Amino acid sequence: MATSTFLSRVLIIFALLFSSAGFVAAAGNNVAGETADKLAAGFAAPPAEAKLWCFWWWLNGNVTKTAITQDLEAMKAKGFGGVFIIDANGSNIGGNKNVSEGPMYSSPEWIELFRHAVQEADRLGLSVSVNIQSGWDVGGPVVPPEHAIKRIVHSATAAEGGKEIVTKLPQPKTVLNYYKDVAVLAVKSTPGKKRTPLKHFNAKIAVKEVEWKIKNSAFLTDDEPDLPGDPDTNVDEVIVLTGKMDKDGQLQWNAPAGNWDILRFGYTLTGKKVVVPSGQWQGLVIDYLSAEAFDFYWEKAVHPVLEPVKPHWGKTLRYFHSDSYEAGGINWTPLFVTEFQKRRGYDPVPYLPVIAGYILNDRNTSNRFLNDYRRTLADLIAENHYRRYKETARKYNMGIHPESGGPPTIPMLDALQTLGISDIPMAEYWAKFTGGAFKQDKDRWMVKQPASAAHTNGHKLVAAEGFTSIGPHWNESFSHNLKPTFDYAVCTGLNLHVWCLCACSPDETGEPGQDMYAGTHFNRHHFTFQKSQDFLKYINRVQFLLQQGLPSADVLEYNGENVPGFTEDRQANSAKSLPGYDYDVASESVLLNQIDRVENGRIFLKDGVNYRVLVLPNRNSISRAALAKIEELVRNGATVIGPKPERTTGLDFGLNLQPISTALWDNGKIITGKTSREVLQERGVPFDFERVSGSNAKPRVEWIHRTVYQNQLDKLTFREFKEFAPSDVSTIPADFNSGVAAEIYFVANLTETA
Repeated sequence: MATSTFLSRVLIIFALLFSSAGFVAAAGNNVAGETADKLAAGFAAPPAEAKLWCFWWWLNGNVTKTAITQDLEAMKAKGFGGVFIIDANGSNIGGNKNVSEGPMYSSPEWIELFRHAVQEADRLGLSVSVNIQSGWDVGGPVVPPEHAIKRIVHSATAAEGGKEIVTKLPQPKTVLNYYKDVAVLAVKSTPGKKRTPLKHFNAKIAVKEVEWKIKNSAFLTDDEPDLPGDPDTNVDEVIVLTGKMDKDGQLQWNAPAGNWDILRFGYTLTGKKVVVPSGQWQGLVIDYLSAEAFDFYWEKAVHPVLEPVKPHWGKTLRYFHSDSYEAGGINWTPLFVTEFQKRRGYDPVPYLPVIAGYILNDRNTSNRFLNDYRRTLADLIAENHYRRYKETARKYNMGIHPESGGPPTIPMLDALQTLGISDIPMAEYWAKFTGGAFKQDKDRWMVKQPASAAHTNGHKLVAAEGFTSIGPHWNESFSHNLKPTFDYAVCTGLNLHVWCLCACSPDETGEPGQDMYAGTHFNRHHFTFQKSQDFLKYINRVQFLLQQGLPSADVLEYNGENVPGFTEDRQANSAKSLPGYDYDVASESVLLNQIDRVENGRIFLKDGVNYRVLVLPNRNSISRAALAKIEELVRNGATVIGPKPERTTGLDFGLNLQPISTALWDNGKIITGKTSREVLQERGVPFDFERVSGSNAKPRVEWIHRTVYQNQLDKLTFREFKEFAPSDVSTIPADFNSGVAAEIYFVANLTETA
């Protein structure tokens, strides 16, 4: 490791329980004693806020009050800090026998079990989070079709013009007998023409996930060369006929001469239902684009569960959870046209033929409309679901930590945007196993994304459902599988491990109890649980130290405004800073709203986190707002690296990037053709961490670094969720090294994970 003042500081070496990982904390001489005492005390006896949580699985609702008490007492004794109550099934997947069905989620009997669990947790000093349904993808039997997830559909009718056309237009494909009309459009056509669709078409119109694992999907914004026969027509030649069709689908139109395709657009349901719910909690997934749908669901399915435990709101019962979105594409909601016009500044209706596979104007125009289309979907999910979720939780004095950033890489989500809204950005990581979607080692890590969202949005905690697995079962060990897996997740930003999973197993279910199809099985009936105390102590000590201060990285990478917007694992090195310099990835919202100032060349966020350079996406488009912010940063002395953009990402009519981009790039104010690592080395910036004993030799070594500043010495504990106010913002000195109280490095030997 290397820092400019490291040698002048007192070294505090923390000896951990396992020799393959360790901490080094460098503390400023003037406060070394105070800092060392606080860190050492927290390390020796981690406070409750630093302790791991678990997915406490109420399998098919089959739990009892006695088992609830026994589980919580056992988890308290082993060092857990809290539990996520997740009622769900999953026992019967893969041909396994279904466990006995217990009370249905939100029934009076279930609520009584929940009340007992919260009361027992309060008695034991444990925190509770609750999943807001049974299973995952928010929804259930209370969700009517009007509040369920939807997609746009169309039918096409060929017609010859030059006369009055009177015809009944076929209703587009309908799911569960639910359908509403949107618009009727006429497009000039060429009979017999074979049309080549846009690349990645189903992902671009948000009906199919890009991939089931996390994938950088900026390629969806790439330009496409036009093909022979393009375009079908120009957008200004599309004729809107909506008012000429009656309620029964009968069209009457005096059509101009020529051949026409008459397109009837409407929306229906996707039919997606909740995944692995317990018992009778079967039903449709709610419309994630609609605040009305969220409010309806909350009043029907969540508030009734909470009212009996009102004295515990914001105390023992502290957070709401919902799992990763896995319901596939969603691309329409009743207010979509209005929301699109408000956010993008133009009417999307004449462009709807692009969603039906037509090329309007040219391929780039069609793609840029679809960029705006997905951007609007992403904004609606962020505002009408996740921010609505957070605002609703505040009414109960509680926070949220949904897994709002995948997997999978869903086409209408800006993962950094949604994760940044959460009070605790949360994802997942998987134990090493041989089958399923994450059989390649590089695919099982998803922590860099929520860590970046936390680091750039002022959140102290980075949580992850950890040690998830789908087999072979009972194959894990603490030392050769779980610990190296945890250590790497820590190096990518994790500081709150949520064990997946601890199934509640009444004694009547026998040994080793009942369990579901996924996860590293871990409950009081298991031999590994009974022998886990030292390993869990290790996890808690690591988490305590890595919850202190602020994250330290040299490079901030702007992820762009493209949708879907996902961040791959640290190994992908998207910022081109490794080895030696760490990086975080920022959404457009962070670029525009969280950057506070540039001081002595450093880019400071509102809470004092700071970076030496900003790296731009490796593509030729950018939003006008982002480019204006970059111009401001450069003017104030920031170092920016990246290619010159040629156009806006969407159809920003009348906005010309060239004056700004020319002034910045052609005058050499922004660096091109070099990586962030090369720029930092050229400037003589020492590596944040450097291995000098042979970089290609085993063991594989990773690290993470946090800095505690002097004005944070009274805050060396977990900071409860809250929005930033001026009084919350740390003021880091311009000569920031003079304000350093301690620098904490976690260094891990990861040979077993490679």
